[in-house]
Amino acid sequence: MAICKFCGAESGDTKFCQNCGAQMEVVAQPIQPQIQQPVLQQQPMGFPSQQPINAAQSNGYIPKSAAGLVAGNVILIVLGTLCCCCVFFTIISTVLGIIGVVNASKVRGCTSPEEEQHCRGIARLMMIIGYVLLVVIVVTVFSVITAKFGSISEGVDQIESWFESVAESIEEEADFALRFR
Repeated sequence: MAICKFCGAESGDTKFCQNCGAQMEVVAQPIQPQIQQPVLQQQPMGFPSQQPINAAQSNGYIPKSAAGLVAGNVILIVLGTLCCCCVFFTIISTVLGIIGVVNASKVRGCTSPEEEQHCRGIARLMMIIGYVLLVVIVVTVFSVITAKFGSISEGVDQIESWFESVAESIEEEADFALRFR
């Protein structure tokens, strides 16, 4: 008699669990009868979860969702990637966002309130530090532009004219290369 390590169902002498379809491992039956604990969470119809029954299910503790922390850290990653004006700090804020997403994702597998609070705390801390770094980056860039050019609009005009001159020189180089082809 085999007991599925994923859903806990007995499946006779088959190679696959008749309940969830996982591959069975033959487990020697002890002489004393086992008292089987009921599974607390029922899987929806369709494809079952291929994760073994964990301690969170056996001790009855079910942590709350951390979707807000995951979303906040994903937004941090996106903003850190988009704000590529100061490479060092944006890389740090992106890495902090990744660490935050990982810890927020661990919340669902926590087996105790203390472990859940620990994962939430790290995710929240990484998100706060990352956003503070992004604010510092934006303020620094605007301060540098204002100090160098007098105002943001003059700075933007100077940067646009610089890009236009670079584009013109690239076009001239391309024309020159095509003439001697």
